[in-house]
Amino acid sequence: MACTQAGERTAIYCLTQSEWKLDEATASFFQTPDVFHRESMRDAVDQRKLEQLYGRYKDPQDGDRIGIDGIQQFCDDLRLDPTSVSVLVIAWKFRAATQCEFSRKEFMDGMTELGCDTTEKLRTLLPSLEQELQDSVKFKDFYQFTFTFAKNPGQKGLDFWCLDDLYREMVRCYVEAIEKLPERRPDPATVEGCSLLKPDNYLLAWHTPFSEKGSGFGAATKAMCIGMRYWKPERLGTLIEVSIECGRMTHNHPTGFLGSLCTALFASYAVQGKPLVQWGRDMLKVVPRAEEYCRKTIRHMAEYQEHWFYFEAKWQFYLEERKISEDSGNEATFPENYDAEERDKTYKKWSSEGRGGRRGHDAPMIAYDALLAAGGSWTELCQRAMLHGGEPPARDTGPPMGPLGRPLPPAHW
Repeated sequence: MACTQAGERTAIYCLTQSEWKLDEATASFFQTPDVFHRESMRDAVDQRKLEQLYGRYKDPQDGDRIGIDGIQQFCDDLRLDPTSVSVLVIAWKFRAATQCEFSRKEFMDGMTELGCDTTEKLRTLLPSLEQELQDSVKFKDFYQFTFTFAKNPGQKGLDFWCLDDLYREMVRCYVEAIEKLPERRPDPATVEGCSLLKPDNYLLAWHTPFSEKGSGFGAATKAMCIGMRYWKPERLGTLIEVSIECGRMTHNHPTGFLGSLCTALFASYAVQGKPLVQWGRDMLKVVPRAEEYCRKTIRHMAEYQEHWFYFEAKWQFYLEERKISEDSGNEATFPENYDAEERDKTYKKWSSEGRGGRRGHDAPMIAYDALLAAGGSWTELCQRAMLHGGEPPARDTGPPMGPLGRPLPPAHW
């Protein structure tokens, strides 16, 4: 036990599986420690006590499931708010298929796997289960689970036959939001863009004219959810299309809608667990595919070509400034003096009009710069990404990304 740092129960289980041969038991443990720990936890569960516990929560009309009343009692016994992230973590560990219920198998197998036959044991275990979300592999599994878990039973994806239907729904939501939120008006480009949307035109609902005013930050600040929806590398084509179409509904200018693409890509890279230093250069590698998509749609390419280079050039200069433009660049370089005052000067320098984060290229750039510099500090991230003198809404593009370069767990969204 001193050698392996295993608990007594795990040590006994490991020895019994190796016929009490110490060398074999030790070798087996170091090869697969998680397996032995899990198996010993299973053996420690009193199945009769677990059956009694299940009986406390099961649906009176259906003994093979725990319904919403049972879930509420379960949460009460655990002293948890049903809406807390802890409940979602338990559902993840139980591999629950449906919201607000557990099948008998899910509950029994989940509790057994965790080595718990009482709610007291499970409550004691919860902090370590939540700590697992700090592991990037387990966080990715948790993220994938929550996306599937949130869907309605039998639902395979979004309730749209095609992306055009998704765009029509976006148009409807944009127009409705603008009408209902007069007291908190978004940026002028968003207002103008929404006024040009045509919710009653089935074929051209989301088609808006090119706009010289559409280079602002508004499209970039809305696109994170697109990257989280289409985060898998094999869905890159869909991410490109949806982020561009969503962006140019309100910001039909390359600097504007490429900001939407940039934010969506960064969110997808975060979920993938891609190293931060690669995000900027990998994003620039995708921009030619975005241009190819725009050519295929045959809309406003003459105007786009006149302005397309600006976004790419600004980002290329930024990556060179941080010395991460080449694949060999594995660590961003920052000025020795990079306090709040110096950062504001730098943010203004990146801007096209002297106010940081006002355009689609520099809003995500400020957020990315903050992520690179913050390391593992949430405080540093907030100070760099949010507490600056630039455009207020531009501060919304970065903070939901955690200090480790991935989306924060749902409790922080």
